[in-house]
Amino acid sequence: MSGKIMDFYNWARPWRERFGIWHGLKIAMVMRKALWSLPANSEVVVKVPGISKPITLRAGTSDPEVFMQIFKELQADFPIFGEPRVIVDAGANIGLASVVFAHRFPRAEILALEIDRQNFELLRRNTADYPNVKAVLKGLWSKKTDIFVTNPGAESWAFQVSEQSVSDGRSISALGVKDILEEYSYARIDLLKIDIEGSEYEVFKDGVDDWIDRVGMLAIEVHDRFRPGCTEAIRRALQPYGFIESNWAEYLLFTRDYLPASARNG
Repeated sequence: MSGKIMDFYNWARPWRERFGIWHGLKIAMVMRKALWSLPANSEVVVKVPGISKPITLRAGTSDPEVFMQIFKELQADFPIFGEPRVIVDAGANIGLASVVFAHRFPRAEILALEIDRQNFELLRRNTADYPNVKAVLKGLWSKKTDIFVTNPGAESWAFQVSEQSVSDGRSISALGVKDILEEYSYARIDLLKIDIEGSEYEVFKDGVDDWIDRVGMLAIEVHDRFRPGCTEAIRRALQPYGFIESNWAEYLLFTRDYLPASARNG
């Protein structure tokens, strides 16, 4: 083999180990192009073994890295006990975690919330063939309000928001967890996955008593680098309710059930 081919073969090793030589090399080739070769925002389509429909990504954006987190690092494959009926994916980005949840739990209703309109369009397309996924252009906050993106030039997985008192053309509706339960007539949220770039501070800073008894498990990616004190606010809010904390990849997991020691560190 030439040096370049060998370099690629070695770079593709995690994909080969995950999906076998043939599928792994095909996925690695698409990823390499999407990361470094294709013009920014040009679309690439990836077929993942075990996923029923192809996935669309935007080259030259954070999409390929999100894809690698979900399908190489298995960040959405954390242990979930029982058979969830309602899953809320807050900060769904382009829908890759929602797609994984849709395959893992085909009988669950999955509400995928995303605040960025371009991300949302791809979220809608990537989940369109899954009848159990409902994609909604809304954010998660401490209450029902309007929010707006404060760093529109950031990568598409790193948008941060702030509350806005008056709705305008740039604002997006946001809901608190209690509002989600009421608006979508959920008796309970079995899994609440949160990846909202620091806004988790707002969700947990107060008002948790109004909804926490109707949430079974939480998977939260914390962003203290964006909003100092996020992890402390979450732990302080959940401490009275008997949750067991563990880790999986970049997520803090909070569950009311026993988590085996083998799963606690991902």
